[in-house]
Amino acid sequence: MSRKYRHISEYETKIISMVNQGYTLRGIGNKLGFMYNEIQNLKTRYNKKQIIVEAGKTLKKKDDRVKNGDIPPSIEKLDKLAQIRYVLASKERYIKRLEPEVELMRDFLSLTGKKLSRQSNIRSYTNTGINTVSAKCADSSKYQGADITNI
Repeated sequence: MSRKYRHISEYETKIISMVNQGYTLRGIGNKLGFMYNEIQNLKTRYNKKQIIVEAGKTLKKKDDRVKNGDIPPSIEKLDKLAQIRYVLASKERYIKRLEPEVELMRDFLSLTGKKLSRQSNIRSYTNTGINTVSAKCADSSKYQGADITNI
């Protein structure tokens, strides 16, 4: 059964009202042109949201995440050493996420016969360990005076 693409979230209020009226999920799917599992997934997501709202918590949007290496307010309240540890840990997580991409790129370049002109930053970070990253953080004026030798 082909249909023109429509995002199911546009029909969320209609679907939820039909569920409340007693329609079956399969009946709703047939009436609106969606598959049973799409209706079921929407209902599950809706119920999870309602549980969070009833508990008094706010729904977080994706845009609420910390971006561009900013330190969240909960970490800013801590001392400089804790802030540096947070920054270092986040950089290490970022490096770990990039390592598979670098490996894939190296494999691709080796298969196509191209050579890398220089080593990637990821390789030098992982070979030298945390000292390179901590030295870069220590150079930042934001963390002047903090002791990072025993991190």
